[in-house]
Amino acid sequence: MSLKAALSLTSKVLHDTSLILKLIPSTQYTVPCPIIHATLGQHTRHLLHHITLPLTAAASAPATSILDYDIRARGDEIETCPAAAQTQITELLATIASIPPSPSPSITHACTVTFSLTATPNSPPTPFPTTVEREVAFGAHHALHHLSMMKVLAEGPVGGGVKGELPGTFGKAPSTNAFEGGGGC
Repeated sequence: MSLKAALSLTSKVLHDTSLILKLIPSTQYTVPCPIIHATLGQHTRHLLHHITLPLTAAASAPATSILDYDIRARGDEIETCPAAAQTQITELLATIASIPPSPSPSITHACTVTFSLTATPNSPPTPFPTTVEREVAFGAHHALHHLSMMKVLAEGPVGGGVKGELPGTFGKAPSTNAFEGGGGC
């Protein structure tokens, strides 16, 4: 059941990412925000990375045993070209469609994630035990925060006038949407 919910949220995040990419002018995709100095493309690349890593592990058999969130292709085509990001989204949606509805051993497989908890040069990343299934959920939930920031950028300083074109639920956690809709926490 949790895998189905995680894949559903992941699909929604990917569709929302596709929506914002269609709304913003491609000329604005690489314009840095004067406040945070990040671009819509950088946020897109980052959120797609956090979705791709666990989905790739979920679709592989046997599953990858170490997922390293610090290994990133900064400045790649996904970061600089909205069409490349759209292609990646299409591929990820196809990956989701290929994952069986009931957890397979590759998805519930115990694995380790690693990422840096300090900016000290040459310090090793910190490992954490987890499962591929949990990381699929984490990737989608983490991406929501980037979608929220992308909405601010798109409707504000770098977006080229998309104000009011994104749904009010865009970039919000399911619990926030439930709360705002009168449904609890």
